Amino acid sequence: MLPEPDPAPEKQVALSPSTGEPEILVPPGEPTFSFDTAGKKALMSLTMKAEVHTGPLPSPAVLRELAEIYPEAPKIIFDEFKAQAKHRRDLEQVVVRSGARGSLRGQIIGGVIGCSGILGSIYAAVHGFPIFGEILATTCVVSLAVLFVTGREAQKKERIEKTEIRERMKRGDPVETLVSPPDTE
Repeated sequence: MLPEPDPAPEKQVALSPSTGEPEILVPPGEPTFSFDTAGKKALMSLTMKAEVHTGPLPSPAVLRELAEIYPEAPKIIFDEFKAQAKHRRDLEQVVVRSGARGSLRGQIIGGVIGCSGILGSIYAAVHGFPIFGEILATTCVVSLAVLFVTGREAQKKERIEKTEIRERMKRGDPVETLVSPPDTE
């Protein structure tokens, strides 16, 4: 036969509404014990409390606890968060600017190559090589058109992928599933 647990002085004993047996009343979060009438089985139930917080900063409760230990901790955490956010925005501006400069540079180089090809084809045609001039002009125009179209298709594909990621973020999909792994071809 199992012994009855001794109730702690701060705990109260009451009759169970379902069985009529004595039961220890404890605050939520502490284990409770009950025994059947024959004393053969001991049952234990444990009430647990769980808190979930998402976000880049600690929850307000954690910030309060940190402030009790180290009063300057919340200010330090917020200052570091602001500094990191500013750094990230600065890096994004650098990436956008360098992308724009690279795009402009590519357009200028493509224009120079295209013009050189057309001028070269005109020069060849005028100086007795009309077939070579025609082939050169056609090759330049077709290659520039192909580069333009493939570049636009890549931009369109990237825009579609980003739109899909934004939609999945709005639905609340996990971050790990938002960006697909790179192709290993």
